Amino acid sequence: MAALRYAAYACFAASFLCIVAFFVSEEVFFIVPAVSVSIVGVLFLAFDRALSILVDIRDALIAPSSLNPALDEIPSSVSGSLEHAGGLEPNTAANISADLADLSRRLDAARGRGQA
Repeated sequence: MAALRYAAYACFAASFLCIVAFFVSEEVFFIVPAVSVSIVGVLFLAFDRALSILVDIRDALIAPSSLNPALDEIPSSVSGSLEHAGGLEPNTAANISADLADLSRRLDAARGRGQA
């Protein structure tokens, strides 16, 4: 929501530049964009405030534990597979390099068969 505030500040800066251009050039043309961009900046600020109030209301209505029910408990099907996976050995650099060499040999063999 900081983006809305930054957009509002940019609109106010553009409005200020239009007002400065009006005073420097004394052209009435610069008043219209200054007013319209100022209104857009106020609307951005109002929209930012409305969104922050809605977020506060949502956070007050929803209990903190029910925001992410996935963190409350692990389903039994997943916990069983996690216990089973605990028996596996982690991959080491030697195992990975051996697997890569095996894949490379298989690829070379497949390419040799394809050319025959």
